[in-house]
Amino acid sequence: MEFSARHPSPSPTPARSLQLAYAVGVSERISQSMAMLLIPLWALNLHSPPIVLGVDVAAPSLAPMVLAIPIGALADRLGAGRIVLWGSLVAAVATLFTAWVASPWTLALWQVFAGLGRSAAWIGAQALVTRPGQSKGGAGWLSLSAQIGNLSGPVAAGALLTHFGIPVAFLCSSAGLWLVAGAALLIRLPEARLRPREKSSPLSDFQAAAHLMRHPGMRLVTVTTVVRLALIALRASFYIVFLHRHHFAPLSIGILLGLAAGMSALFAVGAERLARRVPYRTLLLLGLSLMGASIALTPVDSHLAWQLAMMAFFGAGTGVSQPALIVLLAESVPSQARGLAFGWRTAVNRLAQVASPMALGALAGFLALPVLLTGFGLLSVLTLLGVGLIARPDGRQTPLEG
Repeated sequence: MEFSARHPSPSPTPARSLQLAYAVGVSERISQSMAMLLIPLWALNLHSPPIVLGVDVAAPSLAPMVLAIPIGALADRLGAGRIVLWGSLVAAVATLFTAWVASPWTLALWQVFAGLGRSAAWIGAQALVTRPGQSKGGAGWLSLSAQIGNLSGPVAAGALLTHFGIPVAFLCSSAGLWLVAGAALLIRLPEARLRPREKSSPLSDFQAAAHLMRHPGMRLVTVTTVVRLALIALRASFYIVFLHRHHFAPLSIGILLGLAAGMSALFAVGAERLARRVPYRTLLLLGLSLMGASIALTPVDSHLAWQLAMMAFFGAGTGVSQPALIVLLAESVPSQARGLAFGWRTAVNRLAQVASPMALGALAGFLALPVLLTGFGLLSVLTLLGVGLIARPDGRQTPLEG
């Protein structure tokens, strides 16, 4: 199974381009997951008031919400390899300088650039694995590389914090990004512009992204991305509160989250094989429905065995849904607009990552925790059922031109 070239396009991506994309997946997610632990601790060390600490934690998501779309458009114009190079460089420099900040506001500033650089590298990696002629299995391996980073980052951050302190942890967090930038520079990927330079206004990329939203596949990816990230946010916040209230030990919580991550990695790699029997669109909806159902059924039984089963299902759904989203997005638009499409999805990702915890926190203020978990899980499943019924492919639509 390969991505089709519905428009004139560059030659297929060489193997070293895929290797670069997978390296981005590991290093970007290690850096991101380390930052999730290091930023609040560094802010506390700088005596940040609560509101400033919140700004520091949100800072990596702020710039990509606005600039991911123009960055995606640049990937189409200049080549995904160059975006990986410049994104990795920006993230590496910003993460390096974070180790020496003396103010929580300076910490926020550098993390804005770090988040922007990591997002740019991730957009470039997705564009690399979805070039015409490339196997769709590359999306699964890219998802696996990201899961490896997600698993490794917190462990590395914890070990470095214990033995060396926060500044050294930030220095090590930047090391992988420097290696990716060096690899992108040394291997000299063959880059051909997918779209020529053209006179444009500052808003032209946003107008082009809105134009792509007329395609049903883009709308499907947008809605399901929001549902997926909301479920992940719920699992990362109030699910842990639920476990704590039922007296789960920290080790047991770690085992549950680790099981979900392991299942996610396993099913990410197996997504292409599953797609030989089930279309990616159906695979996406089934995977997300599995995530929603597992959250909805969490309060049924508080015993460890039941929670292990729920997290196994949640991880499987997470695993198949990410490569399915990447493949469906690539198939929904012309090859010369895939960077723009991935930029759009990244912007939606960051917006959902900021908004979902706040919305869930507001709901938790007047809903009992079991009601929140069951209600939100069921609402997600019903939303996906509605999307599946309404957004049926008719087989006649093609990616938009222009």
